[in-house]
Amino acid sequence: MAEIHVEQFRYGNDNLAYLVHAGGEAMVIDGGAATRILTRVRSCGLSLRLVTNTHGHADHTSGDGALVHATSARHLAP
Repeated sequence: MAEIHVEQFRYGNDNLAYLVHAGGEAMVIDGGAATRILTRVRSCGLSLRLVTNTHGHADHTSGDGALVHATSARHLAP
């Protein structure tokens, strides 16, 4: 079983985005830091599979479209 890694990305005044990955596959929770997340996904050679959100506020969902567009990820939103 692959080790699971969780990386945190701070954005805005008090928001966090998360990149969770294991075995070369990844998911994002709250994609507000999309540019930095994509840079990390690419530098690690990860395949982004899923983008989801803790809730629907714009500061949490603002990067979802960019993440989905740049990858083969599916979008699962509340």
